[in-house]
Amino acid sequence: MNRAVKVDKTSRSFGRALREIRESQGLSLRQLADASGTSTTYLSVIERDEVPVPHHRRVSEIERGLNIPPGSLQPYTGRVAEWMTKVILERPTVMWSLILNVSMLNDDEVELLANLAGCLRGQTSKERDGERERSEGDD
Repeated sequence: MNRAVKVDKTSRSFGRALREIRESQGLSLRQLADASGTSTTYLSVIERDEVPVPHHRRVSEIERGLNIPPGSLQPYTGRVAEWMTKVILERPTVMWSLILNVSMLNDDEVELLANLAGCLRGQTSKERDGERERSEGDD
């Protein structure tokens, strides 16, 4: 089961957000490295913001190693996944309206909306997460 992610919203850098999540879970760099298939050295320089933000596939591996929901670290990468850009460009007006309205909802309302969208497509949240991970591999 994925753990909830709580990151200080002022943590604007990917490295600081990663460190905050890792430490809040009581994981050492070695434990996260083993769980994500990433070296401790690389994780250390990421956390110190000494290297560019990793590629989205590596970010997904780190999220899995942290046992957090897919996409949890995405806001800290400073970029939008290619598949998200395609979705927005297909329907820019309605997507703008959707994003604007969703931004005014609380967490429970957003989760309800996500579940409703999944129901409209006949999917569970786990199936949606798996589909998103597969589509991210196409970028």
